[in-house]
Amino acid sequence: MTPRASYLLRLGATLLILGALALIVDVEAALIRLRQMDMVWIAVAIACFSLQTVLMAWRWQITAQRLGTSFGLGVAVREYYLSQLVNLCLPGGVLGDAGRALRMSWREAGDDALVRAAHAVMIERLAGQVAVLALALLGLGLAGLRGLIDWPDWVPVALACAILTLLALALVFGLLWWRSGALRRFVMSVRISVLSPTVVVRQIWLSAMIALLMVGAFVACARATGTVLPLAVAL
Repeated sequence: MTPRASYLLRLGATLLILGALALIVDVEAALIRLRQMDMVWIAVAIACFSLQTVLMAWRWQITAQRLGTSFGLGVAVREYYLSQLVNLCLPGGVLGDAGRALRMSWREAGDDALVRAAHAVMIERLAGQVAVLALALLGLGLAGLRGLIDWPDWVPVALACAILTLLALALVFGLLWWRSGALRRFVMSVRISVLSPTVVVRQIWLSAMIALLMVGAFVACARATGTVLPLAVAL
């Protein structure tokens, strides 16, 4: 796919989503809120997202160092911003991360440099997803205890089916990956870079702070447009 086609595809998807939103929300009221945004809260949101990016770059740097790929925090921050830019501009949302891994592999010698660099990126992103999922489950638990969620009857069934389907797919692909030996090496990389006693506390702390900063940024954006989100709803 050419860069122009990729851009048009992303633009078309964005316009479709905006069109769907226009059918279910009061567009005029939304525009009024946007025109009246509180720029102080917008600055808070930008600060949260910026600090989040720096902490994600730090988490990636720590993970990569544990796997034998060394680079400074400044390089990590620069590469992370670049990968975010690529992810935003091209379809898929992962091409920037793939490029980040490839560029970092060029800094190291050895036949397995690309594997180590790829594992560092994959593990860092996986740690982030686990932290976000944990935070979301906490929020759902708090919201449920406070009676803030009134699920339709079909939602639990649909959710259970989706989870079982994903688990089945993960099991199939995991077994195939394990037989090739690639999964065993990846699991070993996770143990070294995340679960090792010398680094696990930093990994947990960083992932928790990154997830909370993301929530804080969205809370700030909501406040900027006049919406106050309770803690359980925000989580």
